[in-house]
Amino acid sequence: MSKIISRIKEDLSILEGNLLILIISWILMHFGNGMAYPFQSPYIQELGASPTIIGFIWSIGLIILFFVRIPGSYIADRYGRRRIIVLMTYGVALSYVFYVIAPDWRFILIGVVSMNLCLIYQPALEAITADSIPPDKRGLGFALTRIVPEAVEIVSPFIGGYITYKLGLVSGMRIIYTAIVILSISAASIRYAFLKETLDVKSRDTHLSLKNLYIESVKSLIEAWKEAPKTLKYLTVVLMLSSFEDPIYMNFASLYVLEKIKVTELEWGGVNTLFAISSLIAGIPMGKLVDKIGRRNSIVVSYIIFTPLTLWFIYSHSAVELAIIFIGYGIGSILIGPAFNALTADLVPKELRGRVMGAIGNLNILASAVSSMISGILYDLDPALPFFMSLAIGITCLSMVMLLIKEPRRRID
Repeated sequence: MSKIISRIKEDLSILEGNLLILIISWILMHFGNGMAYPFQSPYIQELGASPTIIGFIWSIGLIILFFVRIPGSYIADRYGRRRIIVLMTYGVALSYVFYVIAPDWRFILIGVVSMNLCLIYQPALEAITADSIPPDKRGLGFALTRIVPEAVEIVSPFIGGYITYKLGLVSGMRIIYTAIVILSISAASIRYAFLKETLDVKSRDTHLSLKNLYIESVKSLIEAWKEAPKTLKYLTVVLMLSSFEDPIYMNFASLYVLEKIKVTELEWGGVNTLFAISSLIAGIPMGKLVDKIGRRNSIVVSYIIFTPLTLWFIYSHSAVELAIIFIGYGIGSILIGPAFNALTADLVPKELRGRVMGAIGNLNILASAVSSMISGILYDLDPALPFFMSLAIGITCLSMVMLLIKEPRRRID
């Protein structure tokens, strides 16, 4: 027993400084978002949006995010990480006000646009997280950035399900989004008070015009891409394809299970709670597994888990089946996420990390924007079609990883 406690203490010893502050802020934000996420698309549908319009809303948001991340990547490496993270976290918090007061789906669109403009800080957040984790602990470190916030998030979907079940979908979601505004402002304040800069910024030339900022940002991204190893380029393609799958589940799984499988809001909240529990329980072991068996092998195992579960999801008929499926999704996601993040960090030098991670993130966002639009159209044609598309993409990604991705001989600090 003492050995187990000692190992846990050793694993958690990296939770200090910036990493600890980031995780605390994520705990607050995840708790709120966890209540809203399972019911977000049904809420927008209740405000008058069709599945095609829902796909359009998220596609517009992602396109905006694509464009703001270009200067965001440059700012992260040129002017530092902390300042933009703090300022824009406040902006994200206030954008949720539009979700609270929305009389129809058009106000949700305004909120989505506002939020994604503020997410210009994402490359800085990704870079400061990578900067704050020791190289030999990246698999565990990135896993902890997920499992610790998700530990608190465990009860969130069930609470969200209870609120919407008792008060009705629209009234319940307005209360939930009000809570998100308060929690997000608190997270921003914690970042303002305690987050430390990780980059030694030698020049803070703030006289660039917006046009020149885009030009220099694009030039720096191209230069960073030219220096990237071949494995990183293959990995980027896999990540883009994988990103095509994300909007399918984020935007349309809730519609599918409530409309077609006919589970209640309370049952769907419970399924999402089980997803969070499985991620939590598997989190540290899976993070350590990434460091032990390698990033590539971890990604392969994840896709082997996802593929049959996706097919089962399409033909499932009950909350019990969904519970089993999403427990499997939870285990696979907590393995693949840290593996992708760790492999990317292993391949990119620190001084290029903001730009390269930003470039990869931008391409992934562009893929998600296209997927959101296509998925909405497909869902209107047949609700199962987006998930069959996800199945085909998953098989393609698995094949590419097995054939093209190689582990680096040396992991970069």
